[in-house]
Amino acid sequence: MNSIEEIKDEFESKIKAITVHRIIRNDAYLQCLAGGILQDLECLEVTLQKMEMEIERKVKLIKKQEDLMEMTSKIKELYNHNNNNNNNNNESTASSSALTTSSSLPNGTTPTQIKKRFVNYDYDDYLNTQEDDEDENGSKFTKLPKKYMIGRLSVEKINNTIDTLNQVCGCKYDILITHKSKQTDKIRNAIREYKNEENGETKGFNFITENDIKQFGQIKIDKSLFSILTILRHCGRIREVRGGNLVRYLIT
Repeated sequence: MNSIEEIKDEFESKIKAITVHRIIRNDAYLQCLAGGILQDLECLEVTLQKMEMEIERKVKLIKKQEDLMEMTSKIKELYNHNNNNNNNNNESTASSSALTTSSSLPNGTTPTQIKKRFVNYDYDDYLNTQEDDEDENGSKFTKLPKKYMIGRLSVEKINNTIDTLNQVCGCKYDILITHKSKQTDKIRNAIREYKNEENGETKGFNFITENDIKQFGQIKIDKSLFSILTILRHCGRIREVRGGNLVRYLIT
């Protein structure tokens, strides 16, 4: 129960408040000022309500984002798990293929005697100078027109260039088969450019261009290179396809 002193203080406080209200009611300026304060308080109340609604909306949005991130993380884990399984299967298949290849080699032939090639994108075997050693098209290096085609080119120079063209082709098609998850913007742009170079005649063939040779090959684009490309075309190793201000060297 409140003491007499507390009751007295509360009573005096209310009397003072009533007195202030009477003064304000009789003073036009104070009434206007009090009205402005009341309007400000109402505006603040509306603003607070809007802030509470916005906070609730943000909380819900954050919750959805967290759920989405959790789902994305689970999808990535599942994807990596499947990739690991596929890689293990591919390794098993590759090992089995290697065993099969080794067992099917001709008698007296070791794996080191077989010319290593790029898978699915290689030029044919080296050119040679043996009279009795013909390529698959029946053309002999020794019977190439020496004056206007071979000139001062040596077999070693030609075969070194074949190795370089193999390397160029390998680099290009390694980019083309890059998995989407590992593609950077630079790789995606390169793949898009390679696709734009294709046409109806290149369908089913792998090919390289001068730009590919400049980018991936450690050789000069000069008369010597074009002479070697002419020799390879004459021997049926490559075929030229022109169009769109571009020369494509198809691997036949």
